[in-house]
Amino acid sequence: ASVGKLGTSSASGSNTFGNLTINSGGTYQATSGTTTITSETSGGFAIDHDGTFTHNNGKVNITTANTSIDIAGTGNLYDLEINGIVKLVSGSYTIDNDVTIASGHTFTTNNLSTSLTVLGNVNVSGSFWRTDNNGTVTLGGLTINSGGTYNATNGTTIMKGALRNVGGTIS
Repeated sequence: ASVGKLGTSSASGSNTFGNLTINSGGTYQATSGTTTITSETSGGFAIDHDGTFTHNNGKVNITTANTSIDIAGTGNLYDLEINGIVKLVSGSYTIDNDVTIASGHTFTTNNLSTSLTVLGNVNVSGSFWRTDNNGTVTLGGLTINSGGTYNATNGTTIMKGALRNVGGTIS
């Protein structure tokens, strides 16, 4: 069987894909710039990662209106920018650096037991998470901007750094 590889560790520009599917045995070496995802698979995934994702300290910007992401393979996203409605499927996820949720957009889960760790900061101008989730949310820091909402998990929220509420809402 052949193994596919897309990208190179020295790439620094930007990539735009309709969706990103990394099959088991496949590899995506992201740019150190921005990888933008604009659509989704027929199964409803902007990202369906079952192979190897090498982030190269780059950003993934999801602009899909209403989609899911599944990061089950090896390697985490580094910076994640949400410009749509993006739901994590069940499991435990780690983002190696920051998450930014734009105004009017949502980052949440479609499962009641999903856990999320963001090693950096979460900057919320839209809506983040869901109150009926029983998973653990661990954050390096959290800033809730005016108009932004953190829907605190019903499970445990662990703050490793600063919590800044700059006119937002915690529910």
